[in-house]
Amino acid sequence: MDTPSVAETSLQQLGIGERLEAQGDADGALAAYHEALKTIERLAQQNPGSRSFQYGLLLADAKIGDNLARRGRIEEALAAYRAHHEGVLAMVIESESNLAELGPALCASIEKVGLLLRKQGDGEGALKAYRRAQTIYERVVAHEPTNATHQRAFARNQIVIGELLSETGERPEALRCYEKASEALQRVVEQESAKPSAFLLLSVVEEEIGEMRRLQGDGAGALEAFRADLAWAKRLKAEDTDHPMADISLFSSWVNIGDTLLEMDDGPGALRAYQGALKIAGGQSDRDPDWSWRDHVIVLYDKIARAVEQSKSTSGQQ
Repeated sequence: MDTPSVAETSLQQLGIGERLEAQGDADGALAAYHEALKTIERLAQQNPGSRSFQYGLLLADAKIGDNLARRGRIEEALAAYRAHHEGVLAMVIESESNLAELGPALCASIEKVGLLLRKQGDGEGALKAYRRAQTIYERVVAHEPTNATHQRAFARNQIVIGELLSETGERPEALRCYEKASEALQRVVEQESAKPSAFLLLSVVEEEIGEMRRLQGDGAGALEAFRADLAWAKRLKAEDTDHPMADISLFSSWVNIGDTLLEMDDGPGALRAYQGALKIAGGQSDRDPDWSWRDHVIVLYDKIARAVEQSKSTSGQQ
């Protein structure tokens, strides 16, 4: 039977496409990817129950879609990404073993559609795609609850859905997504040895939770989340002292705690939090072009002044 050699040929064609793309020959790469796809489609038709060939279809579709997206051929890219979603989804629904092997790859492919739609300003379409992936992720995570990779992917999915919902003012639903992301990431930390990437993502998610709660008037809930944010930022700093985001996360956490306490008329508490932020900022240089310590410290001094005034006002009323 010639299936193995044909399968190897399809992988070689994908490899040729990657090399051509690296050399700047986008058209040549696209032609190679299409040849690989034709080969894999033939193999998938000959072996309809094969999960490996279904995975190969998603892989080839992704290569074609990415190639087209980079060149601004958006509609063609979307069509490429979507080409085999329904067929793979039918297999995923069919059995748990298919779900385990094909579910994560299908989710990633669907999310490529969502990402591209989001970049084009189609928030509604993007949300629909990410939610479709969510339904599959939920089954994948339920099937393998101790798989940290799946938990992390589900968390990222929930973060994006939360962002899309918050952009349209659907804050309660966005908050639930962020909370689900936090729960999933905490399971990742429990299942794996400490990883800075998980600590950073948890810090980011708790900040979003705090912001959603604050906007909904839940000061106490916001404060709880911002303090959790600070705790994860501290773990990030302890695990990787030189991480480029460690000090920024610590600084932001302290400032958010201070802002929340100030809104709750706790001037002394706000002042202590702002001083914590100021301590982090001391001696920092503007190495990150997207983050100016100088500008943030100028704003911080204004917050400190307001906290001092509120503290004086509070003590004067006693």
